[in-house]
Amino acid sequence: MVLEKSEHGSSPVSSVFNDQSIGEKSRLFKALASEARLKILMLLNVRGEMCVCELTSALGLTQPTASHHLGILKNAGLVRERKSGKRVYYGIADVRLIEDMRRLSLL
Repeated sequence: MVLEKSEHGSSPVSSVFNDQSIGEKSRLFKALASEARLKILMLLNVRGEMCVCELTSALGLTQPTASHHLGILKNAGLVRERKSGKRVYYGIADVRLIEDMRRLSLL
């Protein structure tokens, strides 16, 4: 099958994809492509909210590694952060999304 350009010069494929939506989906799947990040999501789903020090202790991660993973999860819209004094607490950003992921056996 050959895809021909429209009269305006754009490919019919470009009308199928929304670049912003594709970027969001790509960030989501990249965020889920790590065992450590999946474990963080599972812990936050059970505990509700945890600070970085609690996550490092529970998962045996260094603080920089945990912060790196949390940044990726935050960028994907999976976790939110709340500052309290010197500590930053993380929690699930959208509980419904996590519930849907559990129903699909992704978590």
